[in-house]
Amino acid sequence: MPIHIRWPQFTVAMSRVTIGVRARALTLAGNVISLAPSRTEIIKAGALLPPLFRNGLVLRLLCAITMRCNDLPGCIITNLGIRRKLHVKVPSSKLTLLFGKPSLFTEERASLDLAIALFRQASCFIDVGSNVGLYVFYVRCRHRSDKPIYFLESDPGLFERLKLNIGANELKGITGYQSTLAARSGKTVLVRIRPDDNSDGLNNDDWSHTVLEPFEVERISFADFVAGHSLQHVCARIDAKGNEDGFLDGAKPALDKLDYLIMEMSDRAIKHGFPSRIAREGSLHAYYINDYRLEHSLFGEYRYRKPFHKWLFCVESPTGLRTKLKGTRFHVVDASEHAAATNFSATNN
Repeated sequence: MPIHIRWPQFTVAMSRVTIGVRARALTLAGNVISLAPSRTEIIKAGALLPPLFRNGLVLRLLCAITMRCNDLPGCIITNLGIRRKLHVKVPSSKLTLLFGKPSLFTEERASLDLAIALFRQASCFIDVGSNVGLYVFYVRCRHRSDKPIYFLESDPGLFERLKLNIGANELKGITGYQSTLAARSGKTVLVRIRPDDNSDGLNNDDWSHTVLEPFEVERISFADFVAGHSLQHVCARIDAKGNEDGFLDGAKPALDKLDYLIMEMSDRAIKHGFPSRIAREGSLHAYYINDYRLEHSLFGEYRYRKPFHKWLFCVESPTGLRTKLKGTRFHVVDASEHAAATNFSATNN
């Protein structure tokens, strides 16, 4: 028999209790619901909870219930907390994606909103290393336009699932490629590390037993991709997965087409001065994304704030960027404002 939860009333009631009582109530609710015969139905319903009723409390409750359920399907449909009518299949082990919403994704929330704000100024959006497609769905659903969106995902399983999810939601103007960025175009072999399907971990996500799975993938340089699609005024979000130098080597001929680049940066790239290198070679301004503070960096200097690893590279100076982002939550900080508290973690080549 299906269980129907009145989520609005539940959320309001829980928000009115004190923190101590709320913690005890959360534990009690989790224990009680975990004993119910329809835990899977509760989890599925929670994954489709409208964005308005998603908050940290409900997220923790549903995560606690899910961790006690060992018979979940491999994937569950969620709206990602983006739009009520959005239905996206994601692995049932991705609890934050299932029950959260972008404002609760601490590491991504500012970058997601920044992608929206900058996409409005650009002619297209390129998402590299899309995974489940969080940026693709967020940008398309929050900025309804006919501007094209392109995504690149090298993993064949992730690519196929994302393509199916886009088609199921009838989202237009999105084109995907099972490819990876590199210095030169051609074929390459990558190795996927995944949990052993025969392990007994929760939702087949036991990383104590892993399988190395090689697969062939098309590699393409950023310059070839831009030229092949005749793109101008590009806004891109790139997770280079540690291959920042390869990306830049393959992007040099097209850096003049790149207006905005949101890039996740590995520690190795930071230590080897990648922020200053891409700013110098691309004649771009560099900004460390410290949540909703965009801190201008002249020579790769910055002050690390956990858990933020992303940078913005763009054609605008701090003054110009402030104008572009007027009316948003973002605060653009001049290099001189935070110079006294920076860590010179990058060397200027």
